[in-house]
Amino acid sequence: MSSADAIAKGRIAGAYLDLAGHPGQFASIRELREALPGVDLDAILIRMYCAGEVNLIPESAQQTLSEADRRAAVRCGGEDKHWMSWED
Repeated sequence: MSSADAIAKGRIAGAYLDLAGHPGQFASIRELREALPGVDLDAILIRMYCAGEVNLIPESAQQTLSEADRRAAVRCGGEDKHWMSWED
């Protein structure tokens, strides 16, 4: 992991905890993007997901998603993921 990725990962961790409240809870990827302008969330979250560091899931009630939620989703494993949790 590059130093830039490590810094971004630290920023993601801080924003995630602010949004989720504590580890293991889900946070909206749209809200995470809003909290971290300029961070390449897609690439970093996909790497973290593949390494088993975070959990990314789609919204089960797709009809409740706003257009902003849909645009903010991370495309991974053939699905749009709208929620993230992190146990770390």
